[in-house]
Amino acid sequence: MNHTSTNTATNTTTTTTVNTKNTNDDDDFDVEIRKCEEFFENTPINLFEHHCENRNKLETFLSAHHEGTIENNEGGGGGGGGGGGGGLFVKKVCVITSGGTSAPLEKPPKQVRFLDNFSSGARGAAMAEYLLSHHLIERDEDEEEDEDRRERGYKVITLRRRGSKEPFVRKGENVLRKKNENETNGGKKMDFLSMFDSTKQGSSIERELKLIQEERARAFERNAWLDLEFTTVYEYLEMLRMICEMVNRKEVMIIHAAAVSDFYVPWKDLPSHKIQSNALETSGSLFANFSSTPKMLKMCREIWCPNAFSVSFKLETDASLIKQKTMQAIRKYNMHCIVANELEKRYDEVTLFQQHNNKKTKNDVVVEDDDDMYDEDDDDISCEKITRNKQSEDDIEEQLVKELCRRHSLHINR
Repeated sequence: MNHTSTNTATNTTTTTTVNTKNTNDDDDFDVEIRKCEEFFENTPINLFEHHCENRNKLETFLSAHHEGTIENNEGGGGGGGGGGGGGLFVKKVCVITSGGTSAPLEKPPKQVRFLDNFSSGARGAAMAEYLLSHHLIERDEDEEEDEDRRERGYKVITLRRRGSKEPFVRKGENVLRKKNENETNGGKKMDFLSMFDSTKQGSSIERELKLIQEERARAFERNAWLDLEFTTVYEYLEMLRMICEMVNRKEVMIIHAAAVSDFYVPWKDLPSHKIQSNALETSGSLFANFSSTPKMLKMCREIWCPNAFSVSFKLETDASLIKQKTMQAIRKYNMHCIVANELEKRYDEVTLFQQHNNKKTKNDVVVEDDDDMYDEDDDDISCEKITRNKQSEDDIEEQLVKELCRRHSLHINR
């Protein structure tokens, strides 16, 4: 099936061939494509604040990266990624979405009420930190390049909810939280402002926070990190499409960690001003014309950015549903990899489901104490459990990032 999409910002038209398994899949995907097209046609994205500014930032960021990548490829893999000589090993890009979207009940920018999807964005922020920390490690000119660091060297684009956890700020908050948990501090709670207290100057906590601050500053100074923000589901989906269409390369990994609204009010149905509270006095009820949000994961995977390595998340409260729901999702959206987790164990344990082109044998599946997760009917999907070492203070995201980077490298070299 061929699909033609038009980028309104650049007036370019792209025709993409989509491989689907059968006629029913074609029909279902055609319906989803029409829903997505209607969503964008009926939403005047040019009215959104900072839209053009974000596009310019993205183009500048990617242009700098492309120059570095081309130079590295032509040079046989030596030198640095950002112009040489800096010891930076970046050859790849990772896009990470995080935080929850809001569905306004009144038309932006005058919205007061909204239906919100809560997500702190902590997981996405942590993954960005670990990707960037390996990128920012320098080496001396005579020091050999570490294979593990080079494989995990990424430039990072974060698309996150305004006010959600920010990379490195999250890290600093965790340092302070652990400090407050381990010490009484005379009944006083430590926060960032505590660093201005003369009694804390020169302390171990101040030195630790200063290192985090320096790491964050290096990420920006070396053009390793671009941070973009959204609030509404309209902003998020438009920015996601914009980013995906600009990074359609196999060297790109897209991690969909944002909590996207399942329902929204179509733009044309939004009132232009605040809904008056006295409107309830007459009817006693308030009705909103909600529609289901178009499913954009498959659009990202097969239309906007088919060459990238695509990762999404699946969260369940019932552990018995994890395998069934994840299997359905990986086939429906054709994700390369889905990170599944149970709500109560999400900080200590995740399971990676991956779809493979080649038939897998049971020996290829790595599962700890979960033999029942393998099914003979699912021989093209493997699963691997990652468990945080509870004796360590490391986040599980560090192990998760390492494994996803390994799988992305296999995708690149395929």
